[in-house]
Amino acid sequence: MDLFKKYEHLNDKLNLSDIRDKKIISCLISDFAMYWVYYLTSDNEKVSVSKDFVISYSKKFDVYFVYFTTDNKDNVIEYINELIVNNYVHFIMWKFRETRELVMYFENNELSNFDYSLINNMSEIVFDDEPHNLNEYKKIKYFFACTNILERNKSHVHTDSKFPINNSDKFILDYKYSFTYFYTKLGFCYFQKGDHIIEIANRKNKVFLYSKTQNRHRTISINEALETGKIYEKPYTDEDYFWYFNNYNYYHTPFVIDYNSCKFNLVTETLPLLKPNTGEEHIQTCKFFSEKTIKALMVATPAYVLLQEEVYDVLKSYGFYFLNEEFGKYGYENYEKFCDFLKHSSNKQLDDLFNRTYEKSKLNKIKLEEYIYSDKTKEINLLINKNK
Repeated sequence: MDLFKKYEHLNDKLNLSDIRDKKIISCLISDFAMYWVYYLTSDNEKVSVSKDFVISYSKKFDVYFVYFTTDNKDNVIEYINELIVNNYVHFIMWKFRETRELVMYFENNELSNFDYSLINNMSEIVFDDEPHNLNEYKKIKYFFACTNILERNKSHVHTDSKFPINNSDKFILDYKYSFTYFYTKLGFCYFQKGDHIIEIANRKNKVFLYSKTQNRHRTISINEALETGKIYEKPYTDEDYFWYFNNYNYYHTPFVIDYNSCKFNLVTETLPLLKPNTGEEHIQTCKFFSEKTIKALMVATPAYVLLQEEVYDVLKSYGFYFLNEEFGKYGYENYEKFCDFLKHSSNKQLDDLFNRTYEKSKLNKIKLEEYIYSDKTKEINLLINKNK
């Protein structure tokens, strides 16, 4: 309980049996779902801390949150059964190994005043049979997702899953859900909120590119950029690869310096925009943005992002600014115009582009924080209304 030493004054202030006639949203602290649940409300005030759980309360929505610090399945089930005697409980999960047994318990037992939902708030390729076999789950209330879902195909040309179509009332897609995961997981929550307080005077008149990993489609795009002669590349070295397996987050730490080292950033997403006429436009892939794009939003440096058009349009609709706007309608032709500009631009032209885009780019961090700390009213209403 050292983690909660700050809250010693709240030790055992409230027993689960003391909560009556309330709506409760719950999850495991060790589960990835925690990153999403914690930021559902802006007035999530801690009211009690005990050995196995932390309780907080939102006055605005009159909702209690119960975060279980124990991973013991039997203990969690016992507490849930205690809570649902007098309250409605909605339990949120994702992390597979620790939650599979809980899902099966919820599926195989009749629980009154109870629902469970899954949340995928991580940017990764998701199939409808892995990590959770969604088609087996009959009692799931909602699947909140930051990616679309694929169905496996023996020929490896995967198709869109039928789960969202057959469960349109259960499948809630919002690419922005991954904001809360990466924002907290990578420590962005410790940044000074609001305006950028660091101004960089000696930026290189180039475009920073971090080629951490490459698939074939990213390689095509990266090579086009490298040919411009205006790229400042940071390659993924053997040393990086070795330490990656010791601590996955090591390579994230220098991003503040990296992403502020040049006048511009080029972000090639894990699943980037495909170049036309490659013969593979028919391949279905998961749609998402990763920590690469979120890092670009956290700094003031204007960034060109190469990500799927549908995801780009969603981020644009939310008000984020990207350098792509300066080169016409989004698409691979837009990227080729960007590369052509880099190839033939003078230092003065690069300076001019930076000066007219920098102030717009600075607003991205504020817009991101506005979302993180806002009330997620749609999601809260879905979770506390058991009759929907």
